[in-house]
Amino acid sequence: MHQPALDLHRPVDVLPRMPKDPHPPPRAVPRVHSPGTKGRALRGGFAGAPRYHSDPGRFRDAGARAAERQEAATPLLPPRDSGSRLRPSGKGTQIWKKKGAIYEGDWKFGKRDGYGILSLPDQETGKYRKVYSGWWKGDKKSGYGIQFFGPKEYYEGEWCGNQRSGWGRMYYSNGNIYEGQWRNDKPDGEGMLRLKNGNRYEGYWQRGLKNGSGRFFHLDHGQLFEGFWVDNVAKCGTMIDFGRDEAPEPTQFPIPEIKLLDPDSVLEEALATFKKTQED
Repeated sequence: MHQPALDLHRPVDVLPRMPKDPHPPPRAVPRVHSPGTKGRALRGGFAGAPRYHSDPGRFRDAGARAAERQEAATPLLPPRDSGSRLRPSGKGTQIWKKKGAIYEGDWKFGKRDGYGILSLPDQETGKYRKVYSGWWKGDKKSGYGIQFFGPKEYYEGEWCGNQRSGWGRMYYSNGNIYEGQWRNDKPDGEGMLRLKNGNRYEGYWQRGLKNGSGRFFHLDHGQLFEGFWVDNVAKCGTMIDFGRDEAPEPTQFPIPEIKLLDPDSVLEEALATFKKTQED
């Protein structure tokens, strides 16, 4: 095609415009596919057009992008059990009309799971009082939590399957405090019981009773007993004066000196007897 010659001495703003080619060469258009249109060109594309990969996010499959938009627009429904009942997961509140109990906290598939608070109505005040605050698993108290048994009686520590299990501290309404290991909802293992008057027992427990080696500090009288217990009964041991001069109610006379030739062997023999009886 004939094109006019350019006059380079003329100003740029008056240069003649180039005539538009009525038959421009075809431009390559990226192929875009969507489900059900595989193998066919869309909107002016052609079979031999090259694919561009310099920006994968820009030229991703259109069908994949459409699926993502559909998924984002679809609300997540709570799971259901075999009876088509809703089994919610997440945070929520449940009210039991029969007992009046209220649970506020985490749920997983319709069961209390995670952190939550259980409250019951108080018959005297008519208000709700907190019964348990802590962790749950499978609708049961599991992990660390605090259980309130009364206005002045509560437990703080570890739980397993709705029972006190592991380490924990129990505050009793009479002023006593137990701190130590628990099993099957009772003191079991090493633990310390501190009485309201300051006296305390440090030693082993089984089934909620003193069993095994331990020491009982009679701080009110200034004495210390160290020995062996069977079901809360001290079977054998030694008693010595301990802080007698500072005791609020010391004994009238100090403990006399032992006159046995070999007191240690006598004590060891007695301990062996009770230990064997306990094992049997």
